[in-house]
Amino acid sequence: MNRGQLLVSAAALALSGCDQVRAVGASARNGCLRYVGLPSTNGITVSYRTFESQHVSAPHQVTYGVAYPSDIDPKTIERVAYALPGRTGSAKDMLGTFAAFFAQIPQNAQRRWMLVSLDAGESYFHARAHGEDRMALVTDEVPKMLARDFGVHPKREALLGVSMGGYGALLAAELYRPRYCCVAVAGPAIFPTFADERSSVGDAFDDASDFAAHDVIGGAARLAHIPVLVRAGSKDPFVPGVRAFAARVPNADVQINAGCHDEMFWRSSAPEMIAFTAHNLAG
Repeated sequence: MNRGQLLVSAAALALSGCDQVRAVGASARNGCLRYVGLPSTNGITVSYRTFESQHVSAPHQVTYGVAYPSDIDPKTIERVAYALPGRTGSAKDMLGTFAAFFAQIPQNAQRRWMLVSLDAGESYFHARAHGEDRMALVTDEVPKMLARDFGVHPKREALLGVSMGGYGALLAAELYRPRYCCVAVAGPAIFPTFADERSSVGDAFDDASDFAAHDVIGGAARLAHIPVLVRAGSKDPFVPGVRAFAARVPNADVQINAGCHDEMFWRSSAPEMIAFTAHNLAG
């Protein structure tokens, strides 16, 4: 374990407490986590807005949400982390989990940032032949909405994601380096090959060339110089893709832990992901 990983582990431990995340019967039910509780969101303001997107297929309305310390004027916030949900997931789904752990960060400089999420849709966070481009929501439209609605103009940005959103967060970090200072994901939906994708969801990419252009394994070397954290459940069907990705990014902190590809695993991973993001945003 390197110094950065030690710091993250220490930060994660600092978040732990009697009312913090608890896994009950973690190895039961085919290796999936049965229950992971959520701490209180006391001290955090959570707010949602809806806007008309030029990058989303009809209907064009997209909801995005923000979470930030209630004692901080959002106009003074200069650090933002974008949390990308899984397929069909919403901003409310994502913040419902991650804002609770954001609220547990000690009230110091590490807490002076905003957590932002948005509706994920189903188009796999890249430009598609049918005209939808949810990646543009992350990199262009939502930042503009933050400026319009909250007066936030980030000078330092980070990415988080789960499942399809984990894939999208890794892709954004690869395509827009060095814009993002770190990326933390759980259960990223990474397909080792186009054939694997076609035998699975079957519609995440338009064709083989679209897959090649947005292959996070093929582009993984671009992440050699930023902090990367990846967590996946041992029963997650995307573990082969995670292992292939890890082999290309030796600096990444990648762990396969007990769990499945589900909400309980996202919850169990959230404290460490939040601590990792807080540490790197504060850097």
